[in-house]
Amino acid sequence: MDISGRHSVMHCLVWLSVILSVLFLHRRAGEAVQASGTALHDGSPQKPVAVVAIIIDDFGDHRSTAEAFLEIDSPLTYSILPGRPMSQWTAKRASAKGREIMLHLPMEPHRYPEHNPGPMAVLSHMSERDIRQTVKDALMSVPGVIGVDNHMGSLITEDPRVMRIVLEELMARRLFYIDSLTTAKSVAYDVGLSLGMHVAKNRVFLDNERRVAYTEQRLKRLGDIALRHGRAIAIGHVARTTAEALQQGIPELEARGVCVVPVSRLVTQEKSP
Repeated sequence: MDISGRHSVMHCLVWLSVILSVLFLHRRAGEAVQASGTALHDGSPQKPVAVVAIIIDDFGDHRSTAEAFLEIDSPLTYSILPGRPMSQWTAKRASAKGREIMLHLPMEPHRYPEHNPGPMAVLSHMSERDIRQTVKDALMSVPGVIGVDNHMGSLITEDPRVMRIVLEELMARRLFYIDSLTTAKSVAYDVGLSLGMHVAKNRVFLDNERRVAYTEQRLKRLGDIALRHGRAIAIGHVARTTAEALQQGIPELEARGVCVVPVSRLVTQEKSP
């Protein structure tokens, strides 16, 4: 091979080396972008920076409203009242979609019976035996339950005696408990921690007013809390305005780097040391 031929080969080898280096660097850069969660084509983060769980209470009475929530493509948690006409239907349909099921356990509120929690309620005058049997009956009426939160219950959740009995029944079945915080004086969370069980607290009620705009603002508030603390739990109710607000609000949360997860993920993180 003459000198010019050798120069041509060397020239090609140099350029091949440059091309391979560029390809290698481009690949490494792409991996780094994915690993860091940097926004890509659509401007949305690839990794969440905070997580939230959204529990929807009061399922069990109306099939059509339940179906509105079943259409939402997000891992909402379904908390179902015991002994209602559509309790079992809702539990089975939600489970089939991979959603977590909770029992929405009725408990006596202040100003009872003016405010009536409905059938299978834990009441303050009950004996320990009656409390345990009421909890067992309520759990049996909703299939697939992995946790419990309280329906009403402002009086009961302030009573450490009753809450200890209730939570002992849940612990025996390896269920977690979410304190809905229907009263600022609730002792439920602290009693649960003292028993060593998995417990967590509601941070935001989403729909004290049944208006789409109100719930959208509360979802933004939920996002703010989650971004500040890393995680948060919210509770909404079976209302069409809530379903509509969630359809719009969940993508907005995700765009802020807040991911909706099943509530069991957050309960585990809040367990007693």
